[in-house]
Amino acid sequence: MATPYDIVSVASCNSTQDVARSTYLEHLRPTLVVAQRQTAGRGRMGRTWVQPDRAVFSSFSFPSDWPDPHQPLITLCTAVALAETIESLSGRASLIKWPNDLLIDGSKIAGILVEAAGSTVTVGCGVNLWWPQPPQFAGSVYDDDPGPDIALEMAVGWVEALLVILERGPGAWPRDRYLERSWTVGRTVSWEGGTGRGIGIDEHGGLIVATDLGHTVITAGEVHTHRER
Repeated sequence: MATPYDIVSVASCNSTQDVARSTYLEHLRPTLVVAQRQTAGRGRMGRTWVQPDRAVFSSFSFPSDWPDPHQPLITLCTAVALAETIESLSGRASLIKWPNDLLIDGSKIAGILVEAAGSTVTVGCGVNLWWPQPPQFAGSVYDDDPGPDIALEMAVGWVEALLVILERGPGAWPRDRYLERSWTVGRTVSWEGGTGRGIGIDEHGGLIVATDLGHTVITAGEVHTHRER
């Protein structure tokens, strides 16, 4: 896709989400912000990131023409774009924990945050590149320090891949590619409404769960997965 966008690369910032959004609104040009450190980052549902030894924090702010009901799909589309970019650059395959985390060997290596305000969408991706001693349930893409240059390359990679997906429209989002990498489908899951087994992703991006009472679709909220498959 030939969409022009500006790239802002910094060593550190408070939040790439905030910098990307404010820069876009000031200049009205899609903007990618890339940082190797974040001092006030945030995750989905207000979570913060613990800083890995080597990471990439990146956010892309742009005008979206996708109707509001379809905007939640942007999170799933980003997950596909990021997973494919990581595999292309590192040779390591990751799985997607619905809807917005990426895992390698069952440990979280990346998270995605999508924030929308009107037609302005800001997509953030944080990736643990190298982390010799991560906290429990966290991991990293590389076993050895890949150096600082990979951060910009990875950020540009996922943005370019996402733009291609978005250009096709919400009716052609890559559901099959998401399912191929799904960690959640096929596992026992629990959420505020109960427990069941993830059996699919519907056309709107909702998680289809089989329970003792039948099938239900989860569209938002916290979902926990069990490690057995």
